[in-house]
Amino acid sequence: MNAGNYRITRIVADDGHAEGEVLQVAASVLYFSDFPIVPALLERARRAGVAQLPAEKFERVPGVGARALLGGARVAVGGRAILAGESAALLPALHEYSRTAPESGVSFLFVVVSGVCIGCIAVQEGLTKEEKETQAQHQNAKHKKQIHSRLTALALWLVIALALVLYFLYRYL
Repeated sequence: MNAGNYRITRIVADDGHAEGEVLQVAASVLYFSDFPIVPALLERARRAGVAQLPAEKFERVPGVGARALLGGARVAVGGRAILAGESAALLPALHEYSRTAPESGVSFLFVVVSGVCIGCIAVQEGLTKEEKETQAQHQNAKHKKQIHSRLTALALWLVIALALVLYFLYRYL
């Protein structure tokens, strides 16, 4: 999944919560934000059939994430800094999974509801290997088409030049 060069690679829910719930809460809070990940997040929610909940008192926290009220519960979504801001701790499963971020190029959005981290969303910037290969194939096909067009134009120019030379040779010799 790739929207705006960001991909959601995985959604991990903590015990007692579903991936759909993590996605729904994150999409509902970030719906009105201008974070670059939002188009990919909303597309993933749409494809999963997850409806957005009405968010109240949306607050963008620069460099951290965003906060809002969903059904009266205080919800925060953002990077690791959001955890400290909400005094939320990661349970061991989420902690272990989220430790892979720096090595694999994956970033995480943590979803915190009423001070409890219910899950995280793995986000990766850039194209997958398959997307890069497809893009390269398209570029190669485009390049070949451009070369073919130029060669066709050159051949046409040569035919016209040859016709003119033959015309003048025939007419004046």
